[in-house]
Amino acid sequence: MQLDAWAKTKPGRDCESFNAGLYAPDLFIPLDALGQEKNWAPSASRGAWGKWGHRLPWLVQMTGWVVTAMGAAVYTGLIGRRD
Repeated sequence: MQLDAWAKTKPGRDCESFNAGLYAPDLFIPLDALGQEKNWAPSASRGAWGKWGHRLPWLVQMTGWVVTAMGAAVYTGLIGRRD
């Protein structure tokens, strides 16, 4: 029950488990392997940085899906040079 545990924490303590080094690849790589995205989410109510942090993950995730799909297509030979 993560919501119950979060509700019992004091304000400002919700970022203790945040790790930027794991959060960025967890957003970019289309697999839910690192758990940072699921356990931590920026809040739009925390000023300008919160608004950017709330909207930016969508752009990062879409970029990750496009790059991964293109990489898979190159790897399998669907796109690339034909000699």
